[in-house]
Amino acid sequence: MDPISPWSTRTLHSRLSELRNVIGLADDEAPLLPRPKNGVGYVFHPAVTSDWLQFQQAAAAGLAGWRPGTGSRWLGELDGTGEGKALRRPYSAVG
Repeated sequence: MDPISPWSTRTLHSRLSELRNVIGLADDEAPLLPRPKNGVGYVFHPAVTSDWLQFQQAAAAGLAGWRPGTGSRWLGELDGTGEGKALRRPYSAVG
């Protein structure tokens, strides 16, 4: 999506429909990305979670303990090794 040349409303609705199909349904059969109601905007189903808060906390802890020349040791602290291992994505949300 290009902010200089934004999608038409029709294209936006088409892309969101495609996204809904890819994301799928929650265990209760409700869409994980329901259609907006009464101008509220798009809100994910409560079953959709994020690790954003944990990331922010880990980043803050890493920045607090970081000193020039020490590298990124805090990544290892997340898994308890202290080895500075890189984080790995356990899965891909989109095929």
